[in-house]
Amino acid sequence: MNFLSTDNRFILDTEKGAILFGGETARLLSGQQLPDKELIYITDFFTSPGPGILELHGSSKYAEFLARKQLQDSGELSEDLQLQILFTEKIDKQNCRIGYTLFTQEKNKALFELHRKSKQGFLLYDAAAAACEIYSNLKKNSPFALVLHLPQALILAAGDQKNPTQLQRYALTGEEQIFLPDAITAIDADLRMLEQDIGISVPEICWLEGLSSFDIKQTELSWQRETYFLPVQEYKFDDQTLYSGMGHVLDKLKLAQSLLPKNERRTYPLLRAEPWLWIIFLIGGLFLAATTFFLQQTVQTLDKKETNLYRKQTKLAEKTQNTLSRTRDRISDIKLEKEKIASLAQNLDQAQNAPAVSRIWNMLAEIKPVHLSLKAWQVNFFNNHLELRLEGEIRMEPDQAQRVFTEFIAQLEKNDFTVLNRTLDLNLDNNKYTLQASKKFAKQIPQS
Repeated sequence: MNFLSTDNRFILDTEKGAILFGGETARLLSGQQLPDKELIYITDFFTSPGPGILELHGSSKYAEFLARKQLQDSGELSEDLQLQILFTEKIDKQNCRIGYTLFTQEKNKALFELHRKSKQGFLLYDAAAAACEIYSNLKKNSPFALVLHLPQALILAAGDQKNPTQLQRYALTGEEQIFLPDAITAIDADLRMLEQDIGISVPEICWLEGLSSFDIKQTELSWQRETYFLPVQEYKFDDQTLYSGMGHVLDKLKLAQSLLPKNERRTYPLLRAEPWLWIIFLIGGLFLAATTFFLQQTVQTLDKKETNLYRKQTKLAEKTQNTLSRTRDRISDIKLEKEKIASLAQNLDQAQNAPAVSRIWNMLAEIKPVHLSLKAWQVNFFNNHLELRLEGEIRMEPDQAQRVFTEFIAQLEKNDFTVLNRTLDLNLDNNKYTLQASKKFAKQIPQS
């Protein structure tokens, strides 16, 4: 992610609270005071079950649906939790493997509200998803394991492929330095079972320090495995020192794993280009102003020509009928020019009243539910209204897709749209929809 700030600013939100790291200092975020720079926000949903790996009987095409059903049947996925699929792997024609994580909708909603109110926004990641992504991008040639150390927790990602075959969270209760050896023993035991199950050896552990108040290198680890500590940076936090290596691995996080909607993930790299975009907008504004001035001068010139021609027509009317006939032809041409001018004025008035396409897109992005994807859209402008046509998918279960579609229609009507036509095709594969709506222009009062 070379579009991030060079000082690698990031926020780590754990049981210790949300802490902003930047430069060589760290501070606890108070309220909703975010810096006016682009950054990454990594949150640990420590109250949620998971993460984990599931092997599913069925086509990878239906992996998310099958995983959701299996987790609901086992009681891990409830109504207050949300499922994020980290990766999907095809084992054979009838079986597949997925990595997943769960997070509370209440916490996620609060973070989205914080993102909406912040000036620059941020890229939001789940800590377990970040650990999985970092594991995949370390690109080792032999089986290994990655351990992400967070306050009161260790997250393990291990295996011999691009994606881990084991993804698990281990809670640390009480004083970390006291209970850390117990968690390491549990991880070592699970790695031995993994080695037996898939017939591999995991001799190397990559240790990533997420946030700690002590130097993990000074702690004796109880396993007989080679431990490679990823680079760690010290941060001054009030009167103590914090250790974290997250700033060195931010470039290994992909936009696709962010919890933000797809349209915001696509526009986030443009933050660096914002000053240039403003220059382009300024040039465009100057060009538009020059064009408007030219049109005004043209209209004034045509008005003068019309007046002169009308005077000539009055004089020529006193001449012969033949001269009068030729003069009438010229008058017809003048009327045609006048009609063109009137038509141009009407088009300019319509353009003034019509909302900008970017404003329509921003409004759709703001009111559109997260799981409702927009594949195609079309807007047509008419004399006093516009017509909007939308097509897309809702990747949810049919009953939830129906509810999300109804909420989206309600939001459109709340924004003064009249729904002309709508269709929703519900099925297990995807829920396709089409929607046609219209909206009248708000008449603007001319400035004196």
